[in-house]
Parts: sequence; structure tokens; C-alpha cells
Amino acid sequence: MATVAVLIRLKTNTHADTTKDVRGCYKRGDPVIARIDDGTWSPGAQEVWPDFAWLWLHGVSLAKVERFCFEEHDTSDGVRTATSSRVRRRLYRIELDSVPQGIRDIVEATSRLVIGGPSPDVTWAQVRAFIRNKKSNQTEADIGTTAGDLA
Repeated sequence: MATVAVLIRLKTNTHADTTKDVRGCYKRGDPVIARIDDGTWSPGAQEVWPDFAWLWLHGVSLAKVERFCFEEHDTSDGVRTATSSRVRRRLYRIELDSVPQGIRDIVEATSRLVIGGPSPDVTWAQVRAFIRNKKSNQTEADIGTTAGDLA
């Protein structure tokens, strides 16, 4: 188990071409990348409020958290196959406008949110209801994902 940092887009990018807009542009709440916090890197100066924020998840597996960064494809579950086509830039989104104001205040002040670990801002149980699969429209709370499921 490790600490995984997930970069979240806080602004919506757009394109005049509707197809390109949906398939290629990051939208507000879209996870951009996930990486292990191994102490050898730090977030860049451009990866901060008001454009981005970082979610720091403690005690999780990168392989299990990376699914939040999957593109949505034209398959029954939205997951990429050898013959599928991208439908949407990301399959998951963080519903930033639904997150309680106290949590949004932490993100605005620090450009990050620490989930779990020795000094957490919040617990997984507090945020899982705001992580939604765009294809199934279910949140991680709806499907019962626990912090242990990400380990």
C-alpha cells in the first residue's frame, strides 16, 4: 500500500466542435493523472488552484486508483478494449459542486485534499459519494467501495 496523488481538473475546457469537446476536453472534476507519492517528485507550480487540485489517498494501490483516470469507451462498461473508441475524456468525475463547503474550502486554501492516513483532511467515507462513474451514473458510495477495496 502506498500514498497515491490524483490530479483533478477544476475548470472545464471546451472546443467549438461538439465531438472533440466531449471526447478530448477535460471537464471540471475530471481526474487527470494518478501517481505514487514516493518522495521523488512534487506537484508543479501550474498544478494548483484555481486550475487543479491534488487528492492524496493514503494506504491505497496505484493500480486500483488508476481506474478513476480511465477514458470512457463505447463498450457496455465504458472500459477500453482493443477495438473500442473513446467516447469521453474520462469515465469518472469528482462532483466538486456537491462536495460540502468545508471540504471545498480546504481545497481552495491548499490546492489539495488528504484522504486517510495519519493526518487526514477527510476520510474515504466522506468523499466516496462524490466520485461518480459517468456511464453507470453510480458513485463509489452507491457501489459500496470501501477504503480497503482500494488497498
